[in-house]
Amino acid sequence: MAVAVQRSFFATLPHLERTSLEDGQLAWLVYDLERNTERNQYDLVLSEVVYTRFNEALAAITVPSAGDEGLFFRELQKRVRARRTPPDIREVAPPYDVSNA
Repeated sequence: MAVAVQRSFFATLPHLERTSLEDGQLAWLVYDLERNTERNQYDLVLSEVVYTRFNEALAAITVPSAGDEGLFFRELQKRVRARRTPPDIREVAPPYDVSNA
């Protein structure tokens, strides 16, 4: 299976474990747009082919990595205390205090 993508989009994807052509189940055809000044147009140019295993690539793209839970709860606690929350939850008491966490 092959997927054609623009380089700028491919750069936004999470790390994909590369493999060889023989072991690859998915080929990422990475293209760039290059300006052709003689013809005053852009040309679509294949710049790289990246081979990955399908299941590993699918998991890397669809399963986000969770951030630091402590940072999330501290920011949430700060917003609740500052009343910078949507109106429907301003009166909800904080579930617990993580300010000392």
